[in-house]
Amino acid sequence: MVVDLLGVSRPRRICPDETVMKQRRCLRREFRLRPDRLVVQIFLYALAYAANKHGILLHDFVALCNHDHLVLTDPDTKRPAFLQLFHSLVARAVNAAFGDWDALWSSQPYSAPRLLEPDDILRKLVYTLANPVAAGLVRYCKDWAGATSWNLEYGVPVKIARPRVFFSKKMPDEVELVIHRPPGLRPDLCDRELRALVRDRAREKERELIGKMTESGRTFMGMPRVLKQDRHETPSSRDERRGIRPTVAGRSKSARVEALRQNALFFAQYEAARLAFQAGNRDVVFPHGTYLMRVRFGCACASP
Repeated sequence: MVVDLLGVSRPRRICPDETVMKQRRCLRREFRLRPDRLVVQIFLYALAYAANKHGILLHDFVALCNHDHLVLTDPDTKRPAFLQLFHSLVARAVNAAFGDWDALWSSQPYSAPRLLEPDDILRKLVYTLANPVAAGLVRYCKDWAGATSWNLEYGVPVKIARPRVFFSKKMPDEVELVIHRPPGLRPDLCDRELRALVRDRAREKERELIGKMTESGRTFMGMPRVLKQDRHETPSSRDERRGIRPTVAGRSKSARVEALRQNALFFAQYEAARLAFQAGNRDVVFPHGTYLMRVRFGCACASP
C-alpha cells in the first residue's frame, strides 16, 4: 500500500535496481492456489505477462497452496504496477476457473523486504526454492508440481500458453517466461555455474529440513495429498496476525542499521514534502524513492 494525500498510511520506498523478495498470502490463508494444472498455468501466464510488460527481472519464484514468493529486481521502479497487474490477473482468472466471487488475496499488504547484500539474495533464492520442502509438502524441491522456477535456467525463455479461462483473446496466445541472474551475485561464475550453485544450496537446505522432519517424527504430505485438499481449507498451524513486516532483510547488522536509517530519512523528507504539497506548493521536490506522488500527480523527485 502506498500513501495517499491524507498521509493515512506510510509510503513504500521504491528505488531502481533494488532486489526484493515479495510474499503475499491468500485470503484467510485458504488453499486458493492449490496447484491444479489450470491454476499453475494461470499463475505462470500472469507472472510472465506482467513481468514482461513492466520490465521486471525475475530471479526465482514459487507458489504454494496459500501464498507465493517472488525474488525480483525492479530496474524501472514499476514494482507496484507490476504486482497490481499480476495479483489482479491471478485473482480474477482463478475465481473464473472455480466460480468464486470473493477476494483471493489477503487484504494485508504484501511483504517485499529489500535484500541488502549479494549473500542475502542467495539465501532468499534458496529459501524460495526450498519453501515447499520447508512447508512439509514434498520431500524434494524438484517434486513440487506447483508453479516454481526450479527447472528454469537464466536467460532461457519458456513459452506459457494463454489459459482457456478469463484471459481475453486480445492477449498473446503465448508469453515467454524467463528468469535472470541477480545483479551483482557471484560475478566470478557464469550463468550455468551460478544456477548450479543455487540448486546445490537448495539441496543442502533440503537435507537439513528432511533431518528436522525425521527428528520430529513428521512425514511429508506428497503431491497426491496436496491436490486432495479442499481449496477453502486453512492450515492447522496458528496464524501470526501481528508479526513484524520488515522492509529490509540482511544478516549484516551494520547494513540493516544503515538501510533503516536511510528509510527513516526518506519518511521524514517525504512527510515534509507531502505537507508542503498539501498546503499548495506544487514545486516541492519529493525524496528519491517516491512512487505514487510521482506517478499519479507528476511531482518532482530528487535524483539518487
